[in-house]
Amino acid sequence: MKTKRLNFEKTNLQFNVEYDYERSECTCNAYEDGDYCRCTTIERAWIESIDVKDIINKLYTKYCKEHSEINEYCFDRICSALRIYDKDFYEVETCGGYYGEEVDGVYFENEEKIFNAYNEILELETDIDKIKYVLKLEYSYLLDRLMYMTSAKIENVITEKIKLPQKEYFVKLNKEVIEDYKDRKLPIAVCIKNKDRFYDAFDTYTLVDGYHRFIANKDRATNKIIVLEWNDFMETTKLYSVYYDSKDYGNEGLGDYLGEFKKVKQLREDFYVDDFLAVNIETNELCLILSREIKGVGGGISYSVHPMKTLGHYTIKSDLYLAEWQEDFEGNTDDMPRCSECYSGVHKQDAGLYCPFCGALMKNPMRY
Repeated sequence: MKTKRLNFEKTNLQFNVEYDYERSECTCNAYEDGDYCRCTTIERAWIESIDVKDIINKLYTKYCKEHSEINEYCFDRICSALRIYDKDFYEVETCGGYYGEEVDGVYFENEEKIFNAYNEILELETDIDKIKYVLKLEYSYLLDRLMYMTSAKIENVITEKIKLPQKEYFVKLNKEVIEDYKDRKLPIAVCIKNKDRFYDAFDTYTLVDGYHRFIANKDRATNKIIVLEWNDFMETTKLYSVYYDSKDYGNEGLGDYLGEFKKVKQLREDFYVDDFLAVNIETNELCLILSREIKGVGGGISYSVHPMKTLGHYTIKSDLYLAEWQEDFEGNTDDMPRCSECYSGVHKQDAGLYCPFCGALMKNPMRY
């Protein structure tokens, strides 16, 4: 549900941080007259320490008019992404006082960015879109395997079921940050749910984001996490390398078994064309599935599987690219680059990349 947009007003955080400063030298005779000097100014001020939890709670209470745990989690991650923990992003403001210049307030330079990002979160209608937003804000891009996740929800799970895909990252973890995350009440991580095919009790959760938070709370028996899933209603298909027109070929008309996939998005479909994005159920990888017509003896259609992570950023726009290719195909294709392997026409702007139909690297695209 969309929430009414809030108005921005910067927040004085003077009493949520520890700061210090240097004063100018006294130029008056106050001390000699037994009075207090009123002429000095603050020459330089700096932040000594920050109560990050207290500041985030203060800002969230100020800007949140409609609470949900997902919203609070996203606000927390927005603050982190915009460096609320960084002393260099705080500005000490001064003003004149009866006893010389004094501190008038301490302000976080990126507060308005936090405000704007959080308002954008409030305008999103689904929790999965909110989680994708904060991940993209923090890392500047979204992992391929997260692009087509369809649901996000908070679950309290047994900590031992949370699996870490990259244990080498531990050596880089900041011990001070880990200490700050101990006894965390909000979800400690974003994870992908790996469903066991037979028993829910054997489900596991692969950690995607939240190494510091997880390590800080790994000794607890259970932890709250944000679980990302694909919807169960997506079409599931067992895929083979070839589907022959006749059962006299291959294994009863089928080629090698490629695996079981959940179809996410259809890219191209025709009599002998069936390209789509799908999730490999066994590995949980997002894959580009490309098809190709088999001509001659046997006839039929062949398939190849290309995990998104092996194809680079090119495949992120594959659905848009293929739509553009179809548009060109319906028009003039005389000057279109052709793949040297399967002779498919390829959009000019992508010549030199992977062929979207057979996966070959188009180093020297042929032309008819």
